Amino acid sequence: SLFMIVGVVDHQAGSRDIRRLGPLWRQMPFTFVSAVIAAASMAAVPPTFGFVSKEGMLTAFEEAPFNNAGVIALLVAAGLGALATFVYSARYVFGAFIDGPKDMSHVKEAPANLWIPAVLPGVLSLPGVAFLGLFDETLDQVVDATGLGHAHTHLALWHGLTVALWISLAVLVAGVIVVIYRRPLLQPLEGKRLGVATG
Repeated sequence: SLFMIVGVVDHQAGSRDIRRLGPLWRQMPFTFVSAVIAAASMAAVPPTFGFVSKEGMLTAFEEAPFNNAGVIALLVAAGLGALATFVYSARYVFGAFIDGPKDMSHVKEAPANLWIPAVLPGVLSLPGVAFLGLFDETLDQVVDATGLGHAHTHLALWHGLTVALWISLAVLVAGVIVVIYRRPLLQPLEGKRLGVATG
C-alpha cells in the first residue's frame, strides 16, 4: 500500500524525492491519510496487520532452535530492524507530507481512481485485524501440507505481556523519540539515497 502511495505522490507532484517535495498534506489530504495508515502498518504500529505480523515473527524467533545467546541475538536484530522500518516509514510521511522544503501549492489531490486502490489494503487491514483468528485453522492446514511440521497458529492483537510485546513497545517508544527529534537525528541522512525515501 505504501509503495502504491509513493506512486500517487510521484504522479501528482512530479517527484517522489522528499528533497523536492513540500507539505503535501494540505494539497493531498486523502493521500496523506492513506500514507499515514500504510506507513503505520509498515512500521508495525497496532492495530495493523504489520503489528500482528511482527509479533508473530518475534514469537517465532523466541522459539528458534538455538541456545539462549542465539535467541537473544535474533531478537535484538529483529528489534533493530523493526526500529529501522519505523524510522524510514516515518521519514517518508514527514518528509513528503509535512517537513518538505518546497512550495506545493500547485499540486492537487489525486483523482479517486488513483488513490483509492492505494489506500484500500491499509484501510481494510484495520477492521480485518479483528477477524484474523478465523484463518488460524486454514493456515495450520497450509503449513501441514508442506510436510515441514505441524503449526499451532494463533493470530491476534493481544497475546499478553510477552517478550515480543515488550520489544514492540521498546521499538515504538524509540521510534516516537526519533520522530520527535527527527531534524537533528536525521540531518546526517539528508542527501543520502535511501530507496523509497529519496527516490
